[in-house]
Amino acid sequence: RHLNSVQLVDSGDITLGADLDTQAQSALHNLPKGAQASRMPDIELAGVPAFHIHYTVPGDRFEYDSFTALRNKRNVGLDFILDKRNAAANPSLIDSVLATFQWIA
Repeated sequence: RHLNSVQLVDSGDITLGADLDTQAQSALHNLPKGAQASRMPDIELAGVPAFHIHYTVPGDRFEYDSFTALRNKRNVGLDFILDKRNAAANPSLIDSVLATFQWIA
């Protein structure tokens, strides 16, 4: 049984206009204790620059990919929670979602 999910996250304006590098550093600092994390290359979410953090937590069966952008003065993004057993296929799944992502209004 696979328990994969993707969540749209809207955190409001929590960074007071901080740039992507500062936001990514803050996100890395606030991961669960013991997380093994990497900041991946930045991407664009439907034309808006976003940072990408990939991480795992020891003993957890999932891997996490978080994409966060600042749009209309709000921190918004996508969080993928995917089963590690599918690690080889997970990047393709993420890419397919990112390729079809659109902002509404």
